[in-house]
Amino acid sequence: MKLVLRAWRYGIVLVALFMATSAVAQQRPTLPIPPVPTPAERAAERNIERAARQIERIERTRTVIPDSAQQRILTTAENGAELAFTLAAVPEHVRNLPAQLRIIDAKGFERFIEVEVEPGRRAIEREWVLLIDYEDRQVFAEQAPELWRYLSSYQPLAALGQVMLSFSVPRHLDNREGVERLLPAAYHPYLDRNHVYQASNTAQANQARSAELTWPAGAVCDDSVRIGVVDTQLQESHPAFKTALAEQRLVRKAILDTSIAQQQHHGTAITSLLISQTHELKGLVPNAHIFHAEAFYSQSPEHQGATLTHLLSALNWLIESNVQVVNLSLTGPANNTLHSVIRRLYAQNIAIVAAAGNAGPFAEQLYPAAYPEVIAVTAVDQSKNIYRWANQGEYIEFSAFGVGVLTAQPEGIWGEESGTSIAAPVVSAFAACHAQDSVDNTRTSLREHAIEMGATGRDSVFGYGLLHP
Repeated sequence: MKLVLRAWRYGIVLVALFMATSAVAQQRPTLPIPPVPTPAERAAERNIERAARQIERIERTRTVIPDSAQQRILTTAENGAELAFTLAAVPEHVRNLPAQLRIIDAKGFERFIEVEVEPGRRAIEREWVLLIDYEDRQVFAEQAPELWRYLSSYQPLAALGQVMLSFSVPRHLDNREGVERLLPAAYHPYLDRNHVYQASNTAQANQARSAELTWPAGAVCDDSVRIGVVDTQLQESHPAFKTALAEQRLVRKAILDTSIAQQQHHGTAITSLLISQTHELKGLVPNAHIFHAEAFYSQSPEHQGATLTHLLSALNWLIESNVQVVNLSLTGPANNTLHSVIRRLYAQNIAIVAAAGNAGPFAEQLYPAAYPEVIAVTAVDQSKNIYRWANQGEYIEFSAFGVGVLTAQPEGIWGEESGTSIAAPVVSAFAACHAQDSVDNTRTSLREHAIEMGATGRDSVFGYGLLHP
């Protein structure tokens, strides 16, 4: 009987609830039927829910993670972000090279192995270079007997008054701390890896131009200035060099063993800008004496590299040749040994002009252009717009025309090239034509000839301004 009464009461309640719900439903507006989600939408919702749950778990556990662990997590994330940024800033022509590259000569013998030691930084495997004063050569073996065991080459650099020592160290010593432990502290500032520097690759013009800056332009001067160029081989038979060769004003020196594959494109373009005397192109310094050091080997059909040791040998020869200016259309990492030689050239009033690099406006600064003793050059197009791939930074000193520039090319042809490497010879010509009694005074003279491009004074895009004949 109790069960019947209980069911009767529940029935009354249900009827009452039904009647109330119906009354409310009659007063509400009709709602639209929600659309049925697609499988893709359901998958997206599940991913969002999963991410939300992960965030909740992190929030619940975050306060119990020790501070040291939190710091490790943050440091790992920061290092990862920094690495990603570094990789993004590495020039494409460097990124495309393999991590290990065997350089073979014409007979098939391995001459050396080039490796990536850091993102965007390449060097000869396990090889370190040290410069010592010529007077120290007799006692050095006694001062560093353990390091002396790993000596692989010994080369006097007479014009520099120094000796270049190369060491091939075992893997467990292949780091700065390891090598410096075997070396008196006084020598540490002159030690570094045998880094590889890239020819600051030219590219076909791909930036819109108008006709505000004329090219071919007039000569900067017709004086018989002396300019050194460190670059790839050049094609001597090109018409651009006919007059200079006939007048014995183009001197070449093979710094690299000629049995190692080399290219001619880059060097031919750079030196033609200086001394060509043809209908197609009149050079910036058509009566100059050019000393062309060929120091680059072929890394691939598109890439050229030069080791630190070859660069130092080239610079030593250029000092012997009494040049006033050295054009370096190449880029690479900071290097103590290279910097010490550049300081010596600076002290001897030899202006070093270098391409700023084509790694992009947000890339890290490149060397040797970023050294304070060096005149760093960026490129602009004929409309005076900055070259889209040019490096930027406080080290930029001058800008010059470097986009869609007519140059000599192998096979006796002509073509347009772009890049900061193409702009550098313009500033080298100005530096030679307006050379003063010190590099700093030469720089001052160049500022007087520069056309301001950005803010008044020096800026990180155009430097002090544009130099154009």
